Order: sequence, then C-alpha cells, then structure tokens
Amino acid sequence: MPDCKFKGCASEEFYWRNYFPSEIPCDAFPGPDCKYIGQVNYSNDVCLPVCIYPQCNKAVGERAGKQEFRENIRIMCSTNAHKFFWEPIDFNCVTDCQMKNAVVGGYQDGYNLYVGKAYHEGEWKIGKVVPKHNPGKVVPKHNPYKGLQVWNRCGSCEIISNFDILKCTPTC
Repeated sequence: MPDCKFKGCASEEFYWRNYFPSEIPCDAFPGPDCKYIGQVNYSNDVCLPVCIYPQCNKAVGERAGKQEFRENIRIMCSTNAHKFFWEPIDFNCVTDCQMKNAVVGGYQDGYNLYVGKAYHEGEWKIGKVVPKHNPGKVVPKHNPYKGLQVWNRCGSCEIISNFDILKCTPTC
C-alpha cells in the first residue's frame, strides 16, 4: 500500500502502521470508546483520516458521504502518546492559533486534512477536519466545507463546527 505523502505539525511524533483486522499494535494511539485513528488512500490525490472500529474489522470515513473500508487501512501509532491531546475548537470563532500544532491526518484537493472527533448521533466519531485556512494552499475564503466532516445515520455528510481536534505538544 503506498504511503500518503505529507508533512505537518508533529509528524515526527507519530507514524502509520498497516492495520490488520483484530490486531491492534501495542503503540497504537487510542481514540475514544475503543476506536482508533486510521488513514486510507482514497485515490491518488486523496488520503483520508478515518475512524477504525476494531470490533467490526473496518474503518469508516467521510468523502461525499459515508465510506467504509476493510483493507489498505493504516493505524496511527506513537511511542510518545503522552504528547498528544484533544483540544475543543469552535470553527465559528476564528483565532490565529486555532490550528497550531494540529495533527495532519491526510490531504485532499491540494490541502492538508487534520484529525478531529465529536460525539454525534450517540457515538464518538473520528473524522477529517477541513481547515478554514491552510498555509500555502488555496482554500476558498468562505469554504462551506470547513469543520469536522462526519457521516450521519443516512450516510450523508454532516459538518460540525464545535469539536475536538488532535494536537501534539511540540518538541523543543
């Protein structure tokens, strides 16, 4: 499986391992409710952060609606898990440091995607965060897709403005 190629905040603090059903690596970074952060190459120009459901041996992500994956999944790992934390964020209120030290989990349409989570429809979901702004990349000023993108019960995309974003304490 080809690796997603990107650089971003804290990329030296974590790495991606191939995920095999029912085998969680000892250094996998845990998400909420026994779920894990995953990554899938959706196409040549799209690499998605996804939510791994190990009890179902699948990963779920959002790309024009709910997408399920059962192969070619990678799982986020780190020997420095203590450096990561979830920070509440509100994309309705812009601040200069909102995305500082956010963990890059993939890319699409020429810009980075970050890792976020939200409690939605009775469960925690991990998904892609489309940034309001992305340094060096063209993101529409009034991007209607900014925020945490997750799937709903009908399989459609929902964009959440208040969520938690995964960040890493920088190494000095």
